[in-house]
Amino acid sequence: MLKKLILLLLFCTAGFLLPAIETGKGMPAIRISKWYTSPASGMNDPLECIVLFDATAADAVNMLRMLETLQDEFQIPFKAVAVNGDRIAKPVITAAAPFSIGIAADSKMQTRNSLAENESLFPYAVLAREGVVQWTGHPTELENVIAHIRSGKFSISRQRKIEAMRKELQMAIQSGLPLVVLSNADKILALNSSDRIAIQAKIVALNSMRRSAEIPDFIQKVCKENPQDLRLRILQMDLLLQQGNAEGFRLAVEDFNKDFSKPTAGLVTPVAYIIENAPYGFLSPAFSKQLAQRAYDGILVKGKLPDKKGTIHAVACETLARVYAQNGNFAEAVKLQRTALAIRKGSRQEKAALQRLNYFISLQKYNTKSK
Repeated sequence: MLKKLILLLLFCTAGFLLPAIETGKGMPAIRISKWYTSPASGMNDPLECIVLFDATAADAVNMLRMLETLQDEFQIPFKAVAVNGDRIAKPVITAAAPFSIGIAADSKMQTRNSLAENESLFPYAVLAREGVVQWTGHPTELENVIAHIRSGKFSISRQRKIEAMRKELQMAIQSGLPLVVLSNADKILALNSSDRIAIQAKIVALNSMRRSAEIPDFIQKVCKENPQDLRLRILQMDLLLQQGNAEGFRLAVEDFNKDFSKPTAGLVTPVAYIIENAPYGFLSPAFSKQLAQRAYDGILVKGKLPDKKGTIHAVACETLARVYAQNGNFAEAVKLQRTALAIRKGSRQEKAALQRLNYFISLQKYNTKSK
């Protein structure tokens, strides 16, 4: 499940988007038919995000879970609006509930028409600050864009240039011209070397031209140009695993360990990916413990666990619990997993968290009996 979520967080191969509402314009009011879950309250950040999505898409629920994680991480209110209407959206949302983000149906297409009237590929995200649109694109780019806005590195004028180039990129993709796709992707990457759509477009083009051997070097270059972009590191490692390049994966993990040597909450997701997807026996017990502990320490506030416990906290606990269990420290694994279960209470992940806790308890009991 985590791997599917991580891959969704990274890229959607179908998600080459043409912007509808222009950046720099005022954000229209949301007009919806029905709220399934109320938007989060008590978040005073000037940023807000609205995501239009297709409830029939295979990854729709995973995408919504991703938005929950981003809301928890950045403390920015997220609202997701289904473009299908209540009849189609309700069964999907009800089956996957509960959610911590605001989710609504747009039966009369009012929100879609005001934000993405000519858009046909979803999901489609619109990020605004103090009522002014800053960026539009695929939700997988949101984490990087939000980080750039908060650090003062984001430029609306540059984003407008990129959006114009994306139109050319879209036409090249639709026309099946991989060389033109490569050229346009490189133009976008020259303005923003972390642009997710351009990166994915280049990967797809290289694959279609049977030049997949060039992809690892390309991604390595992108990672070096964006040394603090954690999601790109996950992409790099996943591509290496897909290609069966165990040595390349090992080197990528070592680089990750060196480049992110200090505990931060941002490490929780990539470390969870590494621990859960590394080939069996590939990481030493000490190294796994070091990584998982560093991610866990990153969620601490002044040496103590945060009062507000969310998805990131639960994942950090579960990852460290998994490592403890692998290293034979079942008591600590049980303790951490109990904390994770308490956080997961009432969520869709509660059943899986309970199942893992019971497994750790059984390991602890078996270990005691065998002594």
